[in-house]
Amino acid sequence: MAKKAGMVLSEFILLDIGGKEFSEDNALRTDESLNIIQPDFIRVHATGFKLESKVWQLIQNGIIIL
Repeated sequence: MAKKAGMVLSEFILLDIGGKEFSEDNALRTDESLNIIQPDFIRVHATGFKLESKVWQLIQNGIIIL
């Protein structure tokens, strides 16, 4: 709808958000979604974690592997 209204459509994707375990699935689903949406451009963001966050604790404990 945005593109039909003449708007520029931008999508943001996050790299490494699913960790190693889900990286292939994340890549395939991201590709599928972007092909459906057909954005004018894509912005790629690397994922960072705050040291005090629960996610960082999971990484440190080896539960999530980047």
